[in-house]
Amino acid sequence: MKAKDYFNPDPKKPRTKDGLIVSRKVKALRDMRKGVTPMKNAQGPSSTVLLSSGETGNRKRPYEVNPTIFPNNGGKTWTNLEDKPQQAYDEALKRGEVVGFKSAKRAEKFAYGKKWKEGDAKKSANKMYREDKKAGKLYTQSEQFKADKQRVKQSRKNK
Repeated sequence: MKAKDYFNPDPKKPRTKDGLIVSRKVKALRDMRKGVTPMKNAQGPSSTVLLSSGETGNRKRPYEVNPTIFPNNGGKTWTNLEDKPQQAYDEALKRGEVVGFKSAKRAEKFAYGKKWKEGDAKKSANKMYREDKKAGKLYTQSEQFKADKQRVKQSRKNK
């Protein structure tokens, strides 16, 4: 048993801190929507989780990933907040579905599904990530990211 598990009453469950999931992230995400009827996507396959990543004001975990679609009545109906990132974040925070990261790249890869998807879905996620990276569409490749990274470093130094 690891030392950090002494602080977690049930070491098999994900640990949370400040409302963020901070350990066993893959398990937490896979269990998050277990038993829910998937939402039908216009793009093709069905989904139970569509994730968004972003930067926050948290000092220890400045990058977060949260779902943007939410099941109602066991997945009979879905609330899609892909176009409303702040509302999606607020809803995910209320449901305890926000995952915290120390690294922007890890958060971005997690949001694409490179770490937690399985089988063909994982292959598809890896392909999409590589295509977006090649096209320069990733947040971690943007000028905005470089500016945000400098701001985060400055805020850490000032505190």
